[in-house]
Amino acid sequence: MKAIRILLPIIFGLYLTSSATAETVSAKIVNGSPVTSAPSWMAALWVDKGAETDFCGGTLIDSQWIMTAAHCVIEADSDSVITTMIGQADISAYPDNIATIDEIYIYPYFNTSSFYGDIALLHLTTAQSNRPVTLPYSNASSYLSTGISMRVYGWGETSAAVTQNDSLSVNLLQTAALTYQGFDSDHPGFIFAGDDQSDTCFGDSGGPLIYGGIQYGITSIGFASTCATGIAGGYTDVSRYSSWIDSTIGWADDSGDDSDSSGGGGDTEMILLGSALLLLRLTSRFKL
Repeated sequence: MKAIRILLPIIFGLYLTSSATAETVSAKIVNGSPVTSAPSWMAALWVDKGAETDFCGGTLIDSQWIMTAAHCVIEADSDSVITTMIGQADISAYPDNIATIDEIYIYPYFNTSSFYGDIALLHLTTAQSNRPVTLPYSNASSYLSTGISMRVYGWGETSAAVTQNDSLSVNLLQTAALTYQGFDSDHPGFIFAGDDQSDTCFGDSGGPLIYGGIQYGITSIGFASTCATGIAGGYTDVSRYSSWIDSTIGWADDSGDDSDSSGGGGDTEMILLGSALLLLRLTSRFKL
């Protein structure tokens, strides 16, 4: 087996640290309805860190790439095992399409306090035939109108009374319509949606916020200890990261496995990739 390497950017001499995990900030859908046939691009993610396993949603954005929230994977290390089930509504059933992740790219300016830049790209070990979700063009969210109906997807608790300590208990994909609330200058990099009727809540982090078949948001943060309180949830504004998404996928696809042939003697290697990427390369292991 190849030695495991962790590749990190050096950004102004600082390293990213995290106090946030998928368990503490993840979200689930309240007042949604079950989905019997999942969108082809919808992904469930299990981040097995040995002592515990975190669960998040994600979306297939290219044949070999999944997009999710950075806080879902920020605490993964070289021994973590990340598996994903793509395009399947019932995650308790025998999987039709399950795959493993071998590389994690986290937005380099992700802030674990404000959750600015809460976006990550996961590279799949094998290409998928599922149709990927459509992403918006750069800053397209500026043209969304407040009050439109958007749609979220995810697995998990469906009660507004749950807290972040409750465990995942829903195996069938849920969806709900959320009212778009616009931007908030105090929280740059986010768009906001939800009301006191429908909301994402603990367990849905990393899942999509959709309008017109396009993914404008990634489920990220809430501002109350319970859900559907009338305070809109925060979704990473995907259109603000269009250039980073394109450049990350382009760089990774162009580089291939060339870096594996460096012949280093240790299990961990630091490589400067510029200011665009934070990459964790994982072992090619599979665990159910």
